[in-house]
Amino acid sequence: MIAMTETTTSPSAPSRSATVQLTPADYLAASRLHARRQLCKGRNIFIWSIIVLVVLVVLVSSTATSAQFWNALLRFFAIFLVIFASFYALAYAFVIPYQVRKIFREQKSLQVPYTWTWSEQGFEIQSDKYGRGTYPWSDLFNWEEDQRMLIFYHSSRLFHMLPHRALNEAQADDLRHCIKAARNE
Repeated sequence: MIAMTETTTSPSAPSRSATVQLTPADYLAASRLHARRQLCKGRNIFIWSIIVLVVLVVLVSSTATSAQFWNALLRFFAIFLVIFASFYALAYAFVIPYQVRKIFREQKSLQVPYTWTWSEQGFEIQSDKYGRGTYPWSDLFNWEEDQRMLIFYHSSRLFHMLPHRALNEAQADDLRHCIKAARNE
């Protein structure tokens, strides 16, 4: 069991505890951060590269002259970019917000206040209604951060989210320090 007592070394040390009640906007920010990170994963880039390579091979083998090849290549990339950008924009602007609102309404555990506590060993999340969960840093699959949100991944798809609005700058810095020190980053 991880000891999660609030340990401070000096009166100026930041509190290692924060209470937050998530909003649909928080969940949307976390979901969009997750979507951006998934888009840039090596596996996804590899798959898109293979698709582009296959199309290039087809173009080269089906064109008689270099002018036809460059015209076909230009058309392919233009169509590819339009389709890819449209798909991503639609998902980002409509699909993700729709799914987030639906999940937030359905999942009651997202709608209660939680108290986060952290130390060099890990973090703990506690609510009056749902109890307490303790997670060592070493058990985290990954963590991500942007200007609005911290995400703590338990697997490639399962995560806890902590909005930056729940932390002051000293707490955010302390939390990052604890994560990085424990994970040797």
